[in-house]
Amino acid sequence: MIKYIILIFNLILIAPVYCIDEIEISSDTLWDRGEIVIELFFNISDALTPKTRFEIEQIAEENISRIFMDTIMDFPVDSFSTINDLIQDDYNLLLTLNGLSGAGRKGPAYYSSDFSRVIISYTYPLFGDNGIINPFINHNRAFPINRVLGFAPTEEFTGIVIYAMGTYEAIGPSEETYINPALFPKIYDEDMNIVLEKEMCNPETLEFWGMVAYSKSLDLENYEFRIGDNPIKIMAKMVYGTKNTDIVISSLNASQILTLDENRELLANGNILVIYEDF
Repeated sequence: MIKYIILIFNLILIAPVYCIDEIEISSDTLWDRGEIVIELFFNISDALTPKTRFEIEQIAEENISRIFMDTIMDFPVDSFSTINDLIQDDYNLLLTLNGLSGAGRKGPAYYSSDFSRVIISYTYPLFGDNGIINPFINHNRAFPINRVLGFAPTEEFTGIVIYAMGTYEAIGPSEETYINPALFPKIYDEDMNIVLEKEMCNPETLEFWGMVAYSKSLDLENYEFRIGDNPIKIMAKMVYGTKNTDIVISSLNASQILTLDENRELLANGNILVIYEDF
């Protein structure tokens, strides 16, 4: 989702660059790429000078930490919490996240086609060494995933694909809703037994590529590196949670995954693709 913020910097800050009228900020979470992209649009009113772009880049560097923190406040962590919710009582978490503000990949500053703006982008990883997910991984090893006893028609799969496009009946505050991506979505069966939650995933897996991959494309070939060539393909049944991030699957599908050790490993290792759509 993209959001825009208009900032008028105080006179002390913009005094060296008199031509700046205002700054527009857009942010977009690219779940399929595991990135947050922040773009800064410096609107220029006066004639450009040779130093304008350099001075604007300096302003961007001096303020990106605050802009980054403002941008991620509403970011969904799980079905009940945003980053803003979790930092209220955890000052160390706030400091850790603020430290990640310097991990963004800065793009080159450039002028818009009509030379009315200078545009600069910063790209932040959700996963990896400096991923936004890392401060929220607070377990050292995966909790066991319970095996379902009994028979279920199944086989050894290479991955799990959950189709969650369109609207679904919601168990929670909404009557019908779309699925919302999050860092730690839970998966339930129809009896609301937990199939997967964060602590069941290997922490190394979470850091590397997260609990699940999200895509708006039906092309599975692009995700064979994660789900292999023989994934189980299942349909989401309902959506759960205050933030509408958790997925309910059929009890049969849950059993097909949970009865085999190899398929339970797919859950622990994040070999899951959720196909969703924006609203």
